[in-house]
Amino acid sequence: LTQELVNSNDRAHFVRVHIDAEGRVKSAGKQASHMLTSLATANALLEVPPQRAFKTGQSVRVLIW
Repeated sequence: LTQELVNSNDRAHFVRVHIDAEGRVKSAGKQASHMLTSLATANALLEVPPQRAFKTGQSVRVLIW
């Protein structure tokens, strides 16, 4: 993971992410529902559970499409 991702809410967040050729995962951009650019550049989803944070450099599981 190339950047910290924090979910301070009570529901899971599904973050659109991009995995590069070296396997690094980063956010695909703004995550608002109307932001189609991040959807177009994403190639995977990352679930961030409620009240959870992932730190930079941490290994994460993603759903690749």
